[in-house]
Amino acid sequence: MSRKLSYSIIIILILAILGGFAYFFFYLNKPTTGNSVNGQNSFSPFGSSGTANNNGSNNGTSGTGSSTANGQQAFRWPKVREIWPTPIGGFVASTTASSTFVRFVDRGTGYIYDMNVASATPINISNTTVPLVYDSYWNGNAMSGVFRYIKEGGDNITNFYVQLKSTAAPIDTSSSTKKTNNKQVGTSTATTSIPIQPIQQTTQQTLGQTPFELRGTYFPGNIISAAVSPKGNQLFTIENVNGNGVGFISNLDGSGSNQIFSTPLDQVNAFWPTASTLMMSTRASAGSNGYLYSINVKTGNMSEVLGGVAGLSVLPNPSAQIILYSDLSSSGNLVTSLYNIKTSSSQDLPFVTLADKCVWSKQNPLDLFCAVPTSVPVGGYPDAWYEGTASTIDRILEIDTDTGSVHMVSDLTKDANTPIDAEWLALDQSERFLYFVNKKDLSLWSVDLNQN
Repeated sequence: MSRKLSYSIIIILILAILGGFAYFFFYLNKPTTGNSVNGQNSFSPFGSSGTANNNGSNNGTSGTGSSTANGQQAFRWPKVREIWPTPIGGFVASTTASSTFVRFVDRGTGYIYDMNVASATPINISNTTVPLVYDSYWNGNAMSGVFRYIKEGGDNITNFYVQLKSTAAPIDTSSSTKKTNNKQVGTSTATTSIPIQPIQQTTQQTLGQTPFELRGTYFPGNIISAAVSPKGNQLFTIENVNGNGVGFISNLDGSGSNQIFSTPLDQVNAFWPTASTLMMSTRASAGSNGYLYSINVKTGNMSEVLGGVAGLSVLPNPSAQIILYSDLSSSGNLVTSLYNIKTSSSQDLPFVTLADKCVWSKQNPLDLFCAVPTSVPVGGYPDAWYEGTASTIDRILEIDTDTGSVHMVSDLTKDANTPIDAEWLALDQSERFLYFVNKKDLSLWSVDLNQN
């Protein structure tokens, strides 16, 4: 082999080696890039909306990515999500053909918001100011209801029947000028039987306007408790009239009122589980025995269901046949049980919570969701919890009361990244989402029941 040919072969080998190194470093060793939910598509899930002041934290609201059929990353909200970080004054949840959402009232301003579960932020649909709203009660389609609030500078509770009126059309003021009596109010935070239509964001809202304003009428009177009918179109209210608890049924605006009973009891809670059955219980206290009564809607006849039970708190199921109740044992410990009206029998549940921290399924009246404390503080229950001097840290459990099976839906402290004392539990119609208020700060939260 000639020297010239040898040099040529050596040069070719050197070039091949250099090419191999270049390919490795510039191609095979190049960092990979994935599809991220950040970058240009990033957003702050709970920034300010409308003119309300939203200064809360984003505990438990970070989204996650999940793979789709084409390998791309799809955004998914966390299982437990903070919807509104500051105190609310009641809410109502619904499912339509296209979305699941919740409508709620900001406690400080009275502004109303819609929150679609697929959205990043709530939409302000009404900015009519009604300060210090501590509770709200809605009709079947959540377009009217009653706000209960405390007037500035006073201690008395004021009841105000409200309607959402479109700001894009002339307002019908007939409902605000007609005279009505004082029989009003609905159930707190209960899911509705008629789907609510969510309000879509419009250009008006981006300019600081809202699609609705509130119009309504003041209702005098001393309402003790109230419940909306299963259809969402009537009200069962109990009022304090000269020291007696007097029961009325009326339309939502208070018209067509009909007195159905009167009782010496004036510290009671109202329930309307079925179209033909009302229920009334005494308010729970460790220092007194509690009672639960069933009331015939047509006749007003009352019959005792449970009686002489210390610290009694109840929650009837949608068929009015099973009663969830919590009470105090002879040793003063909290016990949670089920009472079957047909068989007149009770059965203790394998956990301890207050009936106030639960909600029955409407799709399956034997299915129950409860916020269950990891531990119950000793002494003073249930009064200490009602008064706010004691608090719990909860998990969400689902209980099949027919089979007795129990499984944990969420360890709230872990999933929400903050301790939660849950109350006002409610389900949307599809029962994909469970909503609740954190009693520690009155913020609004949701749990996606489809996520493990």
